[in-house]
Amino acid sequence: MPIIDDIPDWWNLLRQPPHWQMNDRLVAVHVDADSFNDLGAMQKITAETLGRLGCTECHSGFDIRFLQVKEFTVNPATRELEAVTRGF
Repeated sequence: MPIIDDIPDWWNLLRQPPHWQMNDRLVAVHVDADSFNDLGAMQKITAETLGRLGCTECHSGFDIRFLQVKEFTVNPATRELEAVTRGF
């Protein structure tokens, strides 16, 4: 037997997350510490990110998250540090 939902249809629209919270609009940009603290570098990174998303003038509804790289791993072959980048 199906469950009958007494909530009006307009209320169901309000229960949906807004468009800016949709996961398909999230973009992660992992940035090194030097660039993260340099306004000119961040402007260049932002411009390139916008271009790759399809519009160099605006973010087109994307939720762009600039994440400073804070995790590193050691490459066993070279024993050098490499940045670890993950999603959200």
